Amino acid sequence: MSKEKTFTADAPLNIGKTITLKGWVDDIRDIGKLIFLILKDSKSKIQIVAKNGVVDDKIIKELKKISKESCIEVVGTVKEAKNAIGGVEIVPQKITVLNAAGANLPIPTDSKATITLSKRLDYRYIDLRNEKVLAIFKIQAVIMDEFRQYLMKKDFIEFNSPGIISSSSEGGADLFSLLYYQKEAFLAQSPQLYKQMAVIGGMERVFTISRIWRAEVSNTVKHLSESRQMDIEACFIDDNEAIDMLCNVVLHIIRTVKKKCARELKIIGANPKEVKGIQRITYDEAIELLQKNKISIKYGEDLGSESEKKICELFKDEPVIVQKWPSALRAFYSMPDEKNKKLSKSFDLLYKGMELASGAQRIHIPELLEKKLREKEMDVDNFKSYIDAFRYGAAPHSGWSIGLERITMAICSLSNIREATLFPRDTERITP
Repeated sequence: MSKEKTFTADAPLNIGKTITLKGWVDDIRDIGKLIFLILKDSKSKIQIVAKNGVVDDKIIKELKKISKESCIEVVGTVKEAKNAIGGVEIVPQKITVLNAAGANLPIPTDSKATITLSKRLDYRYIDLRNEKVLAIFKIQAVIMDEFRQYLMKKDFIEFNSPGIISSSSEGGADLFSLLYYQKEAFLAQSPQLYKQMAVIGGMERVFTISRIWRAEVSNTVKHLSESRQMDIEACFIDDNEAIDMLCNVVLHIIRTVKKKCARELKIIGANPKEVKGIQRITYDEAIELLQKNKISIKYGEDLGSESEKKICELFKDEPVIVQKWPSALRAFYSMPDEKNKKLSKSFDLLYKGMELASGAQRIHIPELLEKKLREKEMDVDNFKSYIDAFRYGAAPHSGWSIGLERITMAICSLSNIREATLFPRDTERITP
């Protein structure tokens, strides 16, 4: 295999040529006079065929010793084979074991094997050799790239926020604390305060893909202690304009993944349906709809898993925006609605039975920020530098955040968010 190409990409052009391949042994079968070895890399697979009397006896002996998942190099001749993967096979001239795998693998890499997710995560570095697992993270890479490329074309600037902060970004006690040069500090719950300071400081339109931490004692299939967010913040847009932008980005990602990752989606058995648009309802309408459908919920309560699933079910698994939430349920920096001060100009996007994204128009008036902090019984002094940033011509602005693992989970039709996380961190897992 040439170092830059997949096994089968140029196979028809290489028939009769001698090439070098490097990869892992996916399978090996000895059926007497023939040895079949399937070699794989991150992009493809190819068949190596060694026949007694055709291939040197030394190579036959070497092949008989090779174990599955060993890393090897094969020098061989490309031969047409219509029934083989990619329509070709390799007749080996030289086999080099770069690193042999132990005979007893801790987990199988066969896509059809039954194994618990926990066990797979213990050996993620082997689990990734399962083409279904690898396909998920190829799709996730496309999601991130399309998010980035879409926003750059809309004149957004990518920025990075700190992961260590001096106080809560959103209020509440779900923070990981640490000692920072003899001072108390925390792992960031969100890039929220910093993306706001970036846009009002003059960057105007920013986005980031950042790592966040939440110390929630939760072991559900959609919560993590460490996750990644895809955030934006922009000046001179209100909540409705921010919703438009969120809908456009999500639609773009879903459509592009369907197009660019057709092979990977087929491997994992996912087929996200074409989404033509995203409907919008208010929080009040959502509560009324849930109550009509016998979901036990009262006005003023947050939407739990049961409610989110029911709304998505009622909208036939199409994405749906829930907006105009009560201010009491939202972060202190959410702008109150002009027509009803008890409501906020905030919104969530629900998809595939869960909250996928959340956002709002932000408060850009320092006095109102101080008032909201006191209403939430939060210490105003802890946010002094943040509030002071709004005293020098801060522009009106809005923003939102998409959970990277959650959108991956939704598009790939996964049952557990840990499947969409390369190395998950939760209440029980901190290794590998």
